[in-house]
Amino acid sequence: KHSLGIGSISAFGISSDESVVYAGEKSPAGFLYAIQVSDGDVEWKYPASELVGSDAGTQSYPSTAHICTDSRGRVFASFYRLSMDSRGSRVYAGRAVAFSSSGELLWKYPAEAPMDAWVNWCDVNDAAGRFVLSTSNYEVTPERKYDKTLYLLDADTGRLISDTLVPPEAMFETTVFRGS
Repeated sequence: KHSLGIGSISAFGISSDESVVYAGEKSPAGFLYAIQVSDGDVEWKYPASELVGSDAGTQSYPSTAHICTDSRGRVFASFYRLSMDSRGSRVYAGRAVAFSSSGELLWKYPAEAPMDAWVNWCDVNDAAGRFVLSTSNYEVTPERKYDKTLYLLDADTGRLISDTLVPPEAMFETTVFRGS
């Protein structure tokens, strides 16, 4: 058992050898936990608030969107936070990260600051050494810096290889990726 306080579980993943469960939460800190399957002990945890911020005053808390792992024991996760601006428009902060099996932060994308995008899904491909990240921006504005739908990264370094805007179908304004 592990108490989350006011938090709620938002994502799960499991190591390739099935010895560790990764649980991400939506909470003021937005922890990603690495939990031993054998005894339930927390090996390490990392606060998503350090990646996408947190605002308790407006209950704008970081959340883990998705967790995936590779055969080398690395853990990849996507995080986001949503708030509203004074005009009532959505404001997003999103990021993808890679951790070693011991919880060391290997890289974050983008490195400098969070994306102004709702980072939603991610996955890693062992054979290709690639990591893919998708977004779900319901509002598209000209000032949005991260306006693409898919981002392909090098899984070892987090370096951007390519980004793609998937055009919306007729009758719709945007393309939204909500799952795999």
